[in-house]
Amino acid sequence: MIKLGRIQCFFLGIGIICLFYVLNRSRYIVNADKVKGKFVFYVSENDTTEGALVYPVIEYAVKDSAYRFKGREGTAFEVDERVPVLLQDHDPGKPMVFTLTSFWLYPLFYIILPILIWAAFSLSYVQKNEKVLIDLKYPFFRKEKGSAELKKRQFE
Repeated sequence: MIKLGRIQCFFLGIGIICLFYVLNRSRYIVNADKVKGKFVFYVSENDTTEGALVYPVIEYAVKDSAYRFKGREGTAFEVDERVPVLLQDHDPGKPMVFTLTSFWLYPLFYIILPILIWAAFSLSYVQKNEKVLIDLKYPFFRKEKGSAELKKRQFE
């Protein structure tokens, strides 16, 4: 049985969410081939309400075939700059730019929602003087009042 306070419960959930994020990103690295690509040019698309979006076009070769793909919007490269490319599941048709911003930072936006939901749940479910009891048998989660509140009720 594990006994967690409010802040401990909050940080445990944040740690689990971050662990899943790192495992997900690491899965791509383990199951991919790493090749060197070359930035060729930028392509602009005007079909958004925000205006024109600019995407880098990256070229790479696998065996005797050359491939091109669009990178993430907002990524900046210089002409003929070497760019690391991951081929998902060893498939040349599924490329991904392997840079800090494109590979690691951009997907962080997708874990903001789970973190906000967890923060709202954990900080509202567990009150200041309560503990959460986590057990491997039913019921898996229980709340327990803190000792200061129990002592106050005994003297009333």
